[in-house]
Amino acid sequence: MGDLRGEKKEPRLVVLGLNPGVAHHELQGPEGEWTRVIRRLSYSRSLQERTPFQNPAWRKYHGKDSRYWVNLVRFAKRWLGDQAGLTDVLNFEMFPFHSKNLKHAITPPSDIIEAFVWSPLKEMETDTIFAFGRDWVSVCDKLLGQPLACFGRNALFLGDETNGNWQVRIYPLEHKRVVVSWQNGYAGPPSRNVEELRRVLHETA
Repeated sequence: MGDLRGEKKEPRLVVLGLNPGVAHHELQGPEGEWTRVIRRLSYSRSLQERTPFQNPAWRKYHGKDSRYWVNLVRFAKRWLGDQAGLTDVLNFEMFPFHSKNLKHAITPPSDIIEAFVWSPLKEMETDTIFAFGRDWVSVCDKLLGQPLACFGRNALFLGDETNGNWQVRIYPLEHKRVVVSWQNGYAGPPSRNVEELRRVLHETA
């Protein structure tokens, strides 16, 4: 599979995220900084220059690094057990894209998810796909059927340090596993407990 830089490379960690937050006209508008980067380098070869992770332009307009991307790269290092970075991660984000807040359930059309998410994922070498955020539960329930196992509150034991707020569901995607993970008020990767994720995956194999 070609990555977003136009190179032939297999992603080592595949993640399904949620709405990436409010857009900034100065970044993503018709003459925004990232738009000019895309115009200069092309969309497929400008990933590192227009991704929130450790990006100077992002910091300038948001005042800080993207919490989601910082936590995601940290999770990649822990899960893969090495100095993994941005180019090792393939991140899908569910719409509504760049909305200020969410007032209704996220319900993307099934055919779009099948064509542009599940179908490409089935072709990848990685056998575990992580989906961060509770909204992915309804999508997976609808398109993948019943989970293979549920862990956390009112379900199988899940050892964690969040006072029972962390929950995990594991779904089948042909020969792969989709791991939906969430905590109350947080839709990013878990900050700890990588070994606990390995354990529940092993038990569900």
